[in-house]
Amino acid sequence: SYGAKVHDVKKDSIMVELTATPDQINAFEDLAKPFGIIETARTGVAALQRTGA
Repeated sequence: SYGAKVHDVKKDSIMVELTATPDQINAFEDLAKPFGIIETARTGVAALQRTGA
């Protein structure tokens, strides 16, 4: 189980979000490759400033 969030499902595609370690993401990509990955994006570490605090 990778714990990916499914954001969109269409007849010929699916969009998922996965928050995990690089090794876990690599393993997920290897598992999904036979289905035809069209695009992937990795953001790395992200920090956001809180407003109004």
